[in-house]
Amino acid sequence: MHKIFFYFFLFFFYSSIVNSSENINIKLIDLNYILNNSLQGKKIMQNLDNQNKSLSEKYLKIQKKLEEDKNLILSQQNILEKDIYNEKVSVHQKNINKFNEDRKLDLKMINDYKINETNKLLKIIDNMLIEYSKNNNISLILKKESLLISSQTLDITNIILDKLNKDSKNNN
Repeated sequence: MHKIFFYFFLFFFYSSIVNSSENINIKLIDLNYILNNSLQGKKIMQNLDNQNKSLSEKYLKIQKKLEEDKNLILSQQNILEKDIYNEKVSVHQKNINKFNEDRKLDLKMINDYKINETNKLLKIIDNMLIEYSKNNNISLILKKESLLISSQTLDITNIILDKLNKDSKNNN
């Protein structure tokens, strides 16, 4: 019973605070939409796709070569002396380990590029949001992803997207 009373009091208290705040101007933004649909965001994704395709082709060729080497070594198992065969297996295993390390480093490099470029874009968007909120007397900007239901009139995603694309065209 006390818990129900407590929650009721808490709800009433917070709702009265919200109602007493006369000029709270709240807007919403969908950052994922902006990242995926802005000119800069699309450029980042295109660069990532190109790098991934290039690496996939590169490592597919190396992987085929390693597979061919493995098959050749296995076919020579009964022909070669045991020491020579073991040495070839050892060398092949080192090549596989190097392949895995190189691929892991390249994937890390691509991931680091994605993180760095996305963070740069988010800083630009953040500065735009600060400027937009000052110019339009906005008290609070929330991420649209964190809300269940909201009015479309509160959404400033397209306004910021247009401004970002306009600025991007002007800088190029």
